[in-house]
Amino acid sequence: MTSLPQSIKALKSAPTPHEIHPRALWEPFEEFFASHGITLWKAGKNATMNVPDDRVRAPDGFFYRIASPWDPESFSEGGFMHTLATLCPGRTKDGRDVVIRITSIGDDSANRIALERLSTGNVASLIGNHTVPVLQWLTLENITFAVQPMLSPEDPTSEYCYEDVEDLLRTMLQMLEGVAFCHSKLVAHLDLWEGNFLSNYFGDRGPATFSKHDRTKPVPPFRSTFPFKVYIIDFENCVLFDEDSDPDTHVHSGPPPGFQIKTYTRIKYPELRSDAPYNPFLVDVWQLGTRFKCLLGGYAEMPDDLEEPDVPWEEGEGPEDEEPPVPLKSIPAAVVTLVDRMTAEDPAERPTAAGALAELRNILAELSKDELKAPV
Repeated sequence: MTSLPQSIKALKSAPTPHEIHPRALWEPFEEFFASHGITLWKAGKNATMNVPDDRVRAPDGFFYRIASPWDPESFSEGGFMHTLATLCPGRTKDGRDVVIRITSIGDDSANRIALERLSTGNVASLIGNHTVPVLQWLTLENITFAVQPMLSPEDPTSEYCYEDVEDLLRTMLQMLEGVAFCHSKLVAHLDLWEGNFLSNYFGDRGPATFSKHDRTKPVPPFRSTFPFKVYIIDFENCVLFDEDSDPDTHVHSGPPPGFQIKTYTRIKYPELRSDAPYNPFLVDVWQLGTRFKCLLGGYAEMPDDLEEPDVPWEEGEGPEDEEPPVPLKSIPAAVVTLVDRMTAEDPAERPTAAGALAELRNILAELSKDELKAPV
């Protein structure tokens, strides 16, 4: 066996995918996973990976798909793309597809502890828990792996159009429910941005995407046709506290762990304007509220301090050449008010995740059938 990686930092700093395919860094693990009944996916072009055999993925309760209208018997295997070598897909002996995540090398990491607390054992199946369950923990020397079911290849919350107000609010409800559950276990995510919510839909793209659907036409049913569930992933930058700790100690300073303020390219939350310690749980509320605000406003998340590009914009590709965002319509005023409070500059004015969840549930319960079925 060739040498094993010495740290997660070393894995992340490898020149992937431009000089080294991420899959190449998993070659030392092939024999180990084979001994546990898992075959790693094969390297494809660029940063893609392909299934290791011609079997159809075995049903496992974590993916649904739509039959192809031109060939109902066909099945899109989908694919997997990841530019960092901390993840690798695999296929089990019985045909289930999984994602293997390196959670720690050497010392304990917050990522591993968070998954042990949120995604392992009986807690993983609790109603209201939207973290991805760990099916198996494996250890090779000082490296700990979490084996988890493979979910959707993209974040569905801003990919697929919503049928109506109810469809939108129930998705927002799931996102809030997942964050509130994490907070109940004293885990603050701190990176609730695009790509860190996945779902149990895997296959060809859904029937109506924001990028292609004609907004003047009704949205065909999608989420309402199966047990659609949103999952929260990637706890690498989380902050957590002992479950018997004093609430007064639940503070953090500076950017999320793993980030440097000078290179932090996410939307900067107000607490980063000061060096003072802050409540990380209320940062989660602000980040999720900002995602909601972007969704309702019809625009993508963008850093709030983008610098001019090194290469001048070509004609037709600059920000001024883009189509203006189209806000969603028929949004209840109470929802807009809640999102405004979640994104308040002053953390003291924001609700907790549990409070926002309860408020959104009440709003949903009080809407009439006509209001719920209004197109957005």
